[in-house]
Amino acid sequence: DMRFTLNVILAQVAELLEVEAVAVLLVDSSRQTLTYSAVRGVNSKALMSTEVPWGSGAAGRANSAV
Repeated sequence: DMRFTLNVILAQVAELLEVEAVAVLLVDSSRQTLTYSAVRGVNSKALMSTEVPWGSGAAGRANSAV
């Protein structure tokens, strides 16, 4: 299952980088949004399935620069 795999990856990334929070956002180009698909750490439940419009927030701005 993709969510399980992403959560395993996030756990390892958080440990390696020694950070408290990490997230994976997936691109939905048809809706021009990023969706939090796996989150670990601060406010993880609140962020799950949250959509970020392209150009909005740090992740949205980074995506629209590509």
